[in-house]
Amino acid sequence: MIRWDWISTDPTKSFKKFAEEETASIAFSPEHQKQLKNLLIAEDTELYIFCMCVFYTFVRPIELRRLKVSQVNLKDKKIQIIGKGAKNKKTQYVMIPKPLADIFIEYKFLERPTNDFLFSSDNDIKYSRNKFSSNFSALRDKYELPKNYSLYCWKHTGVVEYYKMGCGIKFIQMQCRHSSLDETDKYLKSLGLFENDEILNNAPEI
Repeated sequence: MIRWDWISTDPTKSFKKFAEEETASIAFSPEHQKQLKNLLIAEDTELYIFCMCVFYTFVRPIELRRLKVSQVNLKDKKIQIIGKGAKNKKTQYVMIPKPLADIFIEYKFLERPTNDFLFSSDNDIKYSRNKFSSNFSALRDKYELPKNYSLYCWKHTGVVEYYKMGCGIKFIQMQCRHSSLDETDKYLKSLGLFENDEILNNAPEI
């Protein structure tokens, strides 16, 4: 409206922003990680592979649902995330760790036309937005696991496990495709990381 000379100033600049409600970032307990993995393998192979993709690559479920087979380069161990379907609108790559590569090979998951969706129905129709999250929630409720466990928790769990293994913040930033280390630092703190025994036990004394 300013560009068209309908008004001279932007009235929205005086509006106060609503306070953002922070959602808790929750990771699965080690016991539930193993339980969920075994349940998924036994009951829903495709959902298992989907969850392992989220766990190992930190790709958001909504972005993963849009991936095509051609974007997965098993030889170079990387996945291309196209900007058009990404949250940050940037085309970037994430690494494929060996355990995930082994899963792709074991289930022959990439042996289909390269232009097909990585996760799709038999006639290559992209699944609905809530298919995997709904299926995961149904499995969670069936076995009476905590209600605050969601499909997205696989990403949080992956980050926690990588961090515990000693992976540096730079790797986590790259794999999460964060724009800055500050963003990664804030995310790690939301997961309760950086509050470890080493820091507490080595505090200075007077």
